[in-house]
Amino acid sequence: MRQIPKAFSSGGHYLDSFISPLIEETRTELCSSIKMVSKAPAWEITDFELSNDYDAPLDLLYKIEIKTGANSDGAGDIFEPETGQLIALTDRRPTCIDDLNTPGNSYSIASIKRVRKKEYTEDVYEAKILVSKPIELEQYRQKDDTYTYGFGVYLCNMTTFIRIWNVLNSDPDGPSIHIIKQLLQPDSGVSKAIYIPCNITIYCMEVQL
Repeated sequence: MRQIPKAFSSGGHYLDSFISPLIEETRTELCSSIKMVSKAPAWEITDFELSNDYDAPLDLLYKIEIKTGANSDGAGDIFEPETGQLIALTDRRPTCIDDLNTPGNSYSIASIKRVRKKEYTEDVYEAKILVSKPIELEQYRQKDDTYTYGFGVYLCNMTTFIRIWNVLNSDPDGPSIHIIKQLLQPDSGVSKAIYIPCNITIYCMEVQL
């Protein structure tokens, strides 16, 4: 991975310098979450079907119902689904990372695009999810005689990463970059070079959002 320089020739150079570190940080966060999947919050998927919206490929956008519970976060607390969360769709709640790839228990990664609590319920949510590949979930009967399509296991929240990504890929000469330009101060001793304090990181991007 390329190192972030201390000097930048332009606003575009500054933004491009943080793209690779952001991708690597996102990958590291996701890998860490998958390793801890056995302790992650999980919800039952009580309904599952293709969405009829047209803002995504027809075979990648689904509508699901999520049922939370008192043990959804493994500590006895209710963990609620939110827009921007990345989840793993599994046939059964994993007890270790190896459970994700055992025969008959494949998993898919999905992003929660929209979610709302179902009317007249306390623990059921309706959500639209965007998956990485077309999936099929089969309903099966559990030991307590209830039926489920599997589980949605929380991995991480992508909201901050997406916001930073959008800023890094915005117009370097556009009006939304004015705060960054204020941070970039020319050094009088070097022509056409722009310097920033070394303690400013990509998280400064969030102040624009």
